[in-house]
Amino acid sequence: MLVRTKSDQVWKQLPEDGVEFCGLRQNDTNGGAGLVRMRKGARFPRHGHPGWEEALMLSGVVNIGGNRLVEGDYLFTEAGETHDAVAEESVVFFVSSEKGIELLSEDGDQ
Repeated sequence: MLVRTKSDQVWKQLPEDGVEFCGLRQNDTNGGAGLVRMRKGARFPRHGHPGWEEALMLSGVVNIGGNRLVEGDYLFTEAGETHDAVAEESVVFFVSSEKGIELLSEDGDQ
């Protein structure tokens, strides 16, 4: 059993301005689970998914791949799909992935 209390959680600023990540669990295929926090107007660039990913919105409003998600919404991404994320409001969401992500250039290449 793995427990991460709120006091155990450590937020790390990502290279993208206004985007932070709090890792909760990592698996042996570069995936795992964590929390993402984005300031209003922040953008996480287009990225690909070598495995599935799921997200549950905890607060705020974010646009992920053209889908506007609000508190309580759930998103499942199949392996091979790509998208970006833009925070319409400050947002926090839970994310779990099978194999992590691959950042892509603006033209879609790795």
